[in-house]
Amino acid sequence: MLRKFARSHLPAVVGIITLIVLLAATALAPKAWREVVRENAFDLLLLADQYVRRITGGQAQPGERVVIVDIDRQSLETIGAWPWPRDTMARLVEAVAAGKPAAIALDILFGEPDSRSPAALARRLGALTGRVELKTLADELPDGDKHLAAALKTAPAVLGFVLDPDQVKLIPTVPIVARGPLPVRDLWRSPGAIGPASELGQAAQGIGALSLPGDADGLVRRIPLLVAAADVVLPGLALEAIRVGKQASAYLIQSESGTLRVGELVLPLPADGLLRLVPEFVDPRTTRTLAAADLINRQADATSLQGAVAVIGSSAPELGGLRAASFDPLKPSVQIQANAIKQILSGRVPRPLDGAKFIEPFFSSR
Repeated sequence: MLRKFARSHLPAVVGIITLIVLLAATALAPKAWREVVRENAFDLLLLADQYVRRITGGQAQPGERVVIVDIDRQSLETIGAWPWPRDTMARLVEAVAAGKPAAIALDILFGEPDSRSPAALARRLGALTGRVELKTLADELPDGDKHLAAALKTAPAVLGFVLDPDQVKLIPTVPIVARGPLPVRDLWRSPGAIGPASELGQAAQGIGALSLPGDADGLVRRIPLLVAAADVVLPGLALEAIRVGKQASAYLIQSESGTLRVGELVLPLPADGLLRLVPEFVDPRTTRTLAAADLINRQADATSLQGAVAVIGSSAPELGGLRAASFDPLKPSVQIQANAIKQILSGRVPRPLDGAKFIEPFFSSR
């Protein structure tokens, strides 16, 4: 009887045996391997969900635009090799601000004071020689940091910091108000961080985390909504850009509901404070990108930035911003941040897979 059943239902029997073997292998495998398998499975689910949303018209709300200002290879060839002088970066910020964006996020770390402008060189030479007149002269010479700080003060600009275990410097931040205990038990933490040079940090309207965590397979699938440096909770760059764009004065965390509010936008807050990114079917380099050199040289229409969130960064390998991400082995970090901003604005926060809850809806959306 059993043999007859097995012969007549051979495909089903083989499938059941294969499933049992796979489940046993997964249960016995190292934790890192199981995480890789789980994340790759979730990648496919997110891809399928995004495809369905695309064909059914489930996209971001009208007016919620994100534009990348790319310091691409053409810009490097036109303006000059990286790093650009702070004076050049000031001109870029001014050109972007002229388009009246809602916010400007710079996916660039200005971790040290300017060292290349005439004022900086005079100060350094005065310090080396002990000649006071050189230090006095520096106040009258072009100063890259002063120029960039002035540009940042007149723009809704957000600078970045990176987590660093060897630094204990505190990063200035806006208030994060929590009603009840913080529902982020697995928050990404570091003893310290490297922030922008003091003069620049004080001129910006916001500062957010640039750091991107990699999974066990080395791929970037998440960006931080919140991180902790020196026991201080800080926002990620994408979230901070949205706060500045919405002119919100603080973040509000509702512990009971596990939600994060910024302005009128309310998001589910994952326990690790990380936003799981969803794949995109379009290439942002062709649909929402302006070359930095074209803006500096007034060869691009800056009015296309009006009301959008502008993200300044680079797709050029020379700047070291390429990351291995799911479905894209060489994705510029500026595109990752731009995708995250767009995703947050559309209210999409994928939930992590959870065993028996695998078949439950895994999206929360407003």
